[in-house]
Order: sequence, then structure tokens, then C-alpha cells
Amino acid sequence: MKKNYNYARLDRGNFEYAPNKLVIGDRQIFNASAEEYAALGWLPIVKTEQPESGDGFYFTPTYAESNGKIVQSWEKVEYETEATEADYINALEDLGVDFGEERSVE
Repeated sequence: MKKNYNYARLDRGNFEYAPNKLVIGDRQIFNASAEEYAALGWLPIVKTEQPESGDGFYFTPTYAESNGKIVQSWEKVEYETEATEADYINALEDLGVDFGEERSVE
């Protein structure tokens, strides 16, 4: 489904872009107005310029609702310099790899 990147909502902290096509009853609306999006709980997004990254860090977008809008801001995230054995094992387990025995990784 195509997204409309100008409208979104926060549902229990999860950011979700609006669909490009709105369905209201038996009507399908393309190029919906701001009022039609608002009637279904979609709010306009206020976008901000991403700060410039530097050595060892980058910025990831965050969103918060304020005054009937979704406001974008940026959170600084530091790169992890080196993965540990535990990081690799945990990543593999998250992907469903079964090592066939109980493992204790710290």
C-alpha cells in the first residue's frame, strides 16, 4: 500500500505513516484533504532538517504529537565500535537460529 508521507499518527508510541488512499465507509478517497485525514486521526507532519552526522555517531528521527501535529526531531546515536560474541549469538537467536542447547551469554 502506498503511503502519504505528509500525515501520520502515533499509536502507543509507534509512528505510522498515513495511507495514500483513505477509505471512509464505501468511499475510496485519493488526494484527501487535511480535514479528511484529521477525521480519521491522521495528523500533519512537521519535518525538520537532519543535523549533520560526525565521526562515531549519526542521527535517527523521533516523533512526538504536539498541538494537533506530529513533530519530527532528531536523536543522536553513537555507533557501537565493536560487536561482542554475545551480540552475535543474540542476533542469531533473534533470527531463529537454534543452538540445540541452553546458552548463557553475558
